[in-house]
Amino acid sequence: METISVTYSGLCSAVCRYGRSLFLFKSYVVASLVWLLVLLPVVSIWLNWKMTPYLTVRISALQPKVIAGEESRFMCKLSNAFPWVSLQCELQGTLGNTLYHTEDPIRLCLPVRLRGEEAMELPFRCKYSGNLQLCIHTLAIKDLLGFVSVQQEISEEAAIAVMPQETGEASEQKSGFQMGMSELEESQAKGNDFAEITDVREYRPGDRIKDIHWKLYDKQEPLMVKERTSVEQSQVVLVLDLSGQRDTVEEVLGLAYGLSKLFLKEYTPVCLLVWDALEYDFIEVLIQKREEIDTQFIYLLRRAVVTDNIELAKMVQSLRPQLQAYAVIGLYEDGVRGEVISWVMDGRRFWIDYEKHFGLTMMMTAWTSGKALS
Repeated sequence: METISVTYSGLCSAVCRYGRSLFLFKSYVVASLVWLLVLLPVVSIWLNWKMTPYLTVRISALQPKVIAGEESRFMCKLSNAFPWVSLQCELQGTLGNTLYHTEDPIRLCLPVRLRGEEAMELPFRCKYSGNLQLCIHTLAIKDLLGFVSVQQEISEEAAIAVMPQETGEASEQKSGFQMGMSELEESQAKGNDFAEITDVREYRPGDRIKDIHWKLYDKQEPLMVKERTSVEQSQVVLVLDLSGQRDTVEEVLGLAYGLSKLFLKEYTPVCLLVWDALEYDFIEVLIQKREEIDTQFIYLLRRAVVTDNIELAKMVQSLRPQLQAYAVIGLYEDGVRGEVISWVMDGRRFWIDYEKHFGLTMMMTAWTSGKALS
């Protein structure tokens, strides 16, 4: 039978060898952890830097237009074509109304998906009409461990047209704009008769009684009737005064929007003029059909900018001398209420209190024989 003898010195030697092995193993583990802690941030930062060019940002407007006061929505999408992820991607940009030249900073945080896309809806409510524009100019992405942020300049923008609310309720009755002024209106006009009488002819059955030229009437002569020019195909020119406070501009835009619809309903093209201080000229928008009004108003809202007070009548005379008749729509102090429309005919200025007299009859009677821009 074999006998195993264990001496004290051998036991000590075995324990020492085991302890040395355990120490070396722990050293390797610690060293590996140290290297891992050093390399992981480096790898994370490097992968983050490599992933940045593969990121794509797209923003769009879910509605091309809304009415002032309604909710509008933008859609922001972040796409990643690189096989890596990030928990935080920050999009920096601005949100503003170009009409009033206002701009506020905006920051959006989205995760970056592995070869995927992240979408976010952005609801906004714009109190004032104009052009609501969202611009994203910087993409800042942090690595997975959150040590370093890499920035990239981008250029993405989207816009929503905020249409004005129509001001007042207008009558749809026919007026002197299409049928000419009656004898009573002519006698009361006292030199301010805007109707065009192009010819005088003999009375024919079916002619209106009020078109008879009573001043030329003689019992021994046949009845004579005034030939009037219908200006349904004329061009109505509305000059918008976009100066002053925001509420003032809102009233002007709402009134112009409503009047344009009324004239177009009577098949009368409308030309809108808005002063452009940068170009030192008028922005000219021609609306020929009722179906074009929203499209053309959107174009106007995207180009127009609220300006300081300016003598629009003088500018019209200087830059549009061929214009014989036009209406200046603005809110002015009249000593009582301060809410009026002014129009200019042959250099003379007239005023209408639109809340008391707003209607198709008043505006069109005041307008007759408006000349188109050449």
